[in-house]
Amino acid sequence: MRTPTPADLEVATLGQCTIESPMQRHWAQAGEMEIFVSDEDKILLDDSLTSVCGALTQERLPAFELAGPRRSIFFDPAKLPVRS
Repeated sequence: MRTPTPADLEVATLGQCTIESPMQRHWAQAGEMEIFVSDEDKILLDDSLTSVCGALTQERLPAFELAGPRRSIFFDPAKLPVRS
C-alpha cells in the first residue's frame, strides 16, 4: 500500500467562498472566542518526528483538512430552500 500524497488528501471545493457565515454575527454578539477554522490548518497524516523530518524537503506534507465552521461559506443560507 502506497503512502498518500498531499494531492490524494485534498478536498475538492465547489467554488470560492465569498459569503460571510451567519455564525459570525451570532458569536460576535455572544462575545465568544474565535470558533472559525482556517483553511490553512491541517491534521498531519503521520505526525511522527521521523516522518516530519524526512518530509521537510517537500512543499506540503500529507495532511487532512481540519473540520469545522469557516468564516466564509459558498452557499447563501438565505437562498436555500426550506423543508417543512
